[in-house]
Amino acid sequence: MINRKSLLFLLLLIVSSVSLARADEWRHTWNVGSKPEFEFRSNDAGIDVSARSGSSIDAFVQSTGYHINDNDVRITQRQDGDRVQLEVHVAPHHFQFGVYSLKVVVTLPENTRLHVNTSDGHIRVEGVKGEARLESGDGSIEALHFDGILWGHTSDGHIKAEGRFDRLDLSTSDGHIDLDVNSGSKMASSWEIHTHDGSVRATIPGDLAADLDVDTGDGHIDSDIAVTVQGSLSRNHLRGTMNGGGPLFRIHTGDGSIHLKRG
Repeated sequence: MINRKSLLFLLLLIVSSVSLARADEWRHTWNVGSKPEFEFRSNDAGIDVSARSGSSIDAFVQSTGYHINDNDVRITQRQDGDRVQLEVHVAPHHFQFGVYSLKVVVTLPENTRLHVNTSDGHIRVEGVKGEARLESGDGSIEALHFDGILWGHTSDGHIKAEGRFDRLDLSTSDGHIDLDVNSGSKMASSWEIHTHDGSVRATIPGDLAADLDVDTGDGHIDSDIAVTVQGSLSRNHLRGTMNGGGPLFRIHTGDGSIHLKRG
């Protein structure tokens, strides 16, 4: 059993660690041209990306507890014309006591071609109009007010996507998917929505032309979308056409229900 003196010492140690936690900051701006590209990689950091008008990419990194140096948080950056690469590498720490956090915020032109890859961390993107490839080994993915081609994959986390899409590929091994397809979306090729373990909720505009293939291994499907059904109809499989048919729109979950709503 912990006595009162030991407990008091432990509390004082925690308070001291919190109060002594230092914050390091790093900022950088890259001027880019009419076809910007941004690539971000990290082994242990999430990222928040927002788009706006302009001709520069601005990055801000803030670490609490960690030091920004070659031993703790190593930041490397490179620019080759309109292409910008940023990498944030966090050194492994076998024992941590106190407050440790890492924040990465990037603002960039809305037409930036985007590639984000993090082994452990969330990805949040807002306002991008173009093409984005988002990959997280362990974290959620959000793409809001998106316009264009979106590919998103996470091994462990939920996915939320909202926007006007031309191409769409979303998958998670363990998590739910929330999808809002805005009016004006056109299927330039097949779309794929897949989760191994989680529910799917999708709002789809009524004028989207597609061949729909929806199934769940363990769950049910409910839908208020107008579909010309092909084959037999069951509680866990729906196949048919929307507005005369088009490219394949496949929605699948291994374990979870699927909810389809007309937008």
